Amino acid sequence: MKIPSQPSVAIGVGQVAGGHLRGKRLAEPALAVLAGGVDLNDRRFGGLLSSRFPLLYEEIMRSMVIFTRARIRMKFGGGGNIHRGIPNKVTTTHGVGFQKWLENWVCSPGCSTPNPEKAFSEDDEYFLKYKSRHINTFDKRINDTSYTIETLHKNDDVEFLPQWKRNLYRFSPLFTFLAVAAYFLYYAYRIHCTVYAQRAYHKVYIMAWLFIAAEGCVACPALLHQLYQMLSIRGRSRPKLRIRGGDVPTVDVFITCCKEDVDIVLDTTRAACVIDYPQERFRVVVLDDGKDAELEKAVNNLSIEYPNLFYHARIKIKGVPHHFKAGNLTGGTDFVTKLEGGEGEYIAALDADMIPEPDWLRAIIAHMVIDSKMALLFYNVPDNDPLVQSLDTFVHVMEPTKDANGVAWCTGSGYAIRRSALESIGGWPVGSLAEDTFTSSLLLGSGWRTAFCHEGLQYGTVPDTFTGHLKQRTRWTLGTLQTALKLKFCLYGDLVKGMSFFARLSAFVFAIDAFFKIFLLIALLTIPIVLISGGQLVAYSSYSQLRWQIRLCFASLILTRLNEWITYLPSGYRLAQRDTGAQMWMAPFHAMTIIRSFILPSWLGGKSMAFSSSGSIKSELNERDPATRAPLLTRLKVTLWDCDVYLHLLVRYKIFNQGTDTKAPQDTIGL
Repeated sequence: MKIPSQPSVAIGVGQVAGGHLRGKRLAEPALAVLAGGVDLNDRRFGGLLSSRFPLLYEEIMRSMVIFTRARIRMKFGGGGNIHRGIPNKVTTTHGVGFQKWLENWVCSPGCSTPNPEKAFSEDDEYFLKYKSRHINTFDKRINDTSYTIETLHKNDDVEFLPQWKRNLYRFSPLFTFLAVAAYFLYYAYRIHCTVYAQRAYHKVYIMAWLFIAAEGCVACPALLHQLYQMLSIRGRSRPKLRIRGGDVPTVDVFITCCKEDVDIVLDTTRAACVIDYPQERFRVVVLDDGKDAELEKAVNNLSIEYPNLFYHARIKIKGVPHHFKAGNLTGGTDFVTKLEGGEGEYIAALDADMIPEPDWLRAIIAHMVIDSKMALLFYNVPDNDPLVQSLDTFVHVMEPTKDANGVAWCTGSGYAIRRSALESIGGWPVGSLAEDTFTSSLLLGSGWRTAFCHEGLQYGTVPDTFTGHLKQRTRWTLGTLQTALKLKFCLYGDLVKGMSFFARLSAFVFAIDAFFKIFLLIALLTIPIVLISGGQLVAYSSYSQLRWQIRLCFASLILTRLNEWITYLPSGYRLAQRDTGAQMWMAPFHAMTIIRSFILPSWLGGKSMAFSSSGSIKSELNERDPATRAPLLTRLKVTLWDCDVYLHLLVRYKIFNQGTDTKAPQDTIGL
């Protein structure tokens, strides 16, 4: 049989079983391949060509990929996106190896490969090798001196802080010091007056002491944060940078998902695929921990248009710990090492519901390349919400403060991490629901640096139900405590030996803040009891002491409000006050979660909290859609009973009911 020296390849793509091409159904499910006038569907010829002329066979296969993709794009327009309907099997009569190669090509290079080390056959590896060779240059490493970095502004937060606010914000540590000093003076004088009154009248003011203790429990978390705020007196200065041109580092972009709506995941996937970054220098890998067949098919179809898109779902063995999101990230980190060109220099991650801006990677990678010790950099500016879910206070106040002290924490989405830094701490840490803060702490403990890019570069969704909101926030609190316990509150141990003083203090403050949710709940329950008891709440031995207690309390209140107004300039004062109220409202839920997870034994109702992604929490209530939401009684039942909101109602009823029935105490001046 004569084989032409210059084989011409003509490929006709028919409709595969039951699918669609741009919504057009083709009559015959077939895929006919002709090479030099010889039908490769002939089993004998396919086997002969591959065995006797392997190099020619490889060149034909290579040409088929290029030509067929071009043919699809010309015939069906645009990027040649084949919509849902391409199956995993194709009806052909090729030899076994060739048939499997074609099946993998039609299924797209993003087909699920749960175990990268074992899932690829020789033909699969051959296909991925040639496919990747044409779309990426991951094996090409660029010298750091070749990068072009452009400075857009000397401050990355110029959008949030105009110059007059920036000038005023510099005085924040000073006003914080004044507010803290005024409160300590008032609180100490309260204790002094109570002790003096007991000595003068030979009686114990139990209710006064309970009131003092409750007030201290409420104030303690705020005071810890204010003390930490004072330490950022040097301020924060980080420029707004962009890396330009085609000479950029390689990046593996992970989109982590688990049972979210397919449309939401695809929106994020499409946005990630079209970011302003050279396509051959980054990959997008959808890490599906829910192993959704519909999502797999949709991503595979989309990967025909975006050849740097891949799908991966790890294998979960029953009885073996899966480690939630950290395990999913670990599976993706291992998966990309088996792709052509190897792993990227950096790993970037997005949650399934986070849409990145086009210049997302160019913004954060720019900061990484100019500092070789920068291990992790991130941003997070989600939308606002009536339940104060926007995290504006955290994003615009707390994170910049931590960044000023060199201890920025990753918040789970939109970050980039240097792969060598990740490997130096042993990969993604497990054993905590907050793998993001755990990773940040381990990097800081190993001597790496982290940074916060204060720009609006991603926009995402928030839980649209009260149930989802509660589960998300309590999971964050629990994860913070789990991390703190594993790191011994960052006070000592090998894991934190490289931490600076500010890093240890930051970790300790936020961990204690989570633990103090229990004391905050006790205080919130104690205050109404004290108020309705009829006992004396403020003890004093003279009217002069009473007047000075009122004066010091007023001075502390004024300085605290003034300090809050200056401190919250980046986020807005009103929103920050709403955030404080939301923390009070959430205190019972945080406290109950901590008690059940860390204190109560299983026979008393104790249980560990499992990870569930916010987007996977389904609800039929449709609370925010007046047209389709559930009936009022159904929504009241879920909110009041299932979410334990009745506890708030009981406390308020007790206060108002007893308050109207209780007579004013006769002894109100301690005489």
